[in-house]
Amino acid sequence: NDTREETAHFADVTITPLAAIVPGKTRMFSTLETINIKSRDRRAVCIIPQPGLRRAEAPNWSVDGHLYFNSAGKLYKIKADLPAGTPATGPAATPVQVDLGLLTNINNDHLISPDNKLLAVSDQSQGNRQSAIWVLPLTGAGQGDAAPRRVTENTPSYLHGWSPDSKTLAYCAQ
Repeated sequence: NDTREETAHFADVTITPLAAIVPGKTRMFSTLETINIKSRDRRAVCIIPQPGLRRAEAPNWSVDGHLYFNSAGKLYKIKADLPAGTPATGPAATPVQVDLGLLTNINNDHLISPDNKLLAVSDQSQGNRQSAIWVLPLTGAGQGDAAPRRVTENTPSYLHGWSPDSKTLAYCAQ
């Protein structure tokens, strides 16, 4: 209600100068936030100073409380259901890079399967450097069955959806 005035009282507040958090001449930040739909409360899960990782893009939830997001062609995950009061910077809020094996330039098109077992990504680091869709275990790439498997022959192709049974992908292609 933009016509209502309210007063708030704060206690035990610490204000830390920005320079103490991010040394150097960083001017831009990317903030990954969650919003409670009912209360509309916003919570910063992670604040990414730039340079460093570029911006956080296209977050997707996993059932174990992680948000998966891409930045600078890589995929990261971060625990999103941290206890109240956990700062958006520091060890608890540090993104962990997901091992995608030979895939080194993904774009915003990445999804977690409804059964929470697979990850599908659009990547443009292989072959003709145009986007193709790949599938791999949610746990990341590795040897044998964990290696990324290309599922589209024609490029460019861009991932956009997963069927409820985790067996079919929807995508756009030229």
